[in-house]
Amino acid sequence: MLGIFFQLKQGDGGISLFDTYYITFVILIVVLILYCGLLIGDTYILQAHLNSDLAKFITKISLFLGALALVLELMILVPNLGFAALVFWIVCFMSFVALYSWVYMKTLYKRAFEGVVYGFEKLKEYVNMIFASFTVKAEVQTGLP
Repeated sequence: MLGIFFQLKQGDGGISLFDTYYITFVILIVVLILYCGLLIGDTYILQAHLNSDLAKFITKISLFLGALALVLELMILVPNLGFAALVFWIVCFMSFVALYSWVYMKTLYKRAFEGVVYGFEKLKEYVNMIFASFTVKAEVQTGLP
């Protein structure tokens, strides 16, 4: 819908919007291709597995990509309002990422912490073995207990 307004903004015959907002247009085209691809993939996954977690995840990602496409169009039409919408989209996306990755990050943190603790325990054992070998060598050389 917002794409129709590109013609109205370009109607004065000035510099082309594609020249002015080249990077934004490239990102918009990539986002639209990803959005359409995820919608198609989502329908196939839902047909194969009705209650698939992957389908739910893809649905949410495609929703975010659709919103990003609208935000990018808004950035081209009204840059200040589009920038504010982009900041809001980034906050929403980061909260989504934090919410879904919290479980995995928590598990990763526990495993990493356990690995570090295990490593320090092994290091302590090796250091104790080294000190024990030095004290045994010293006792053998001096003959004192």
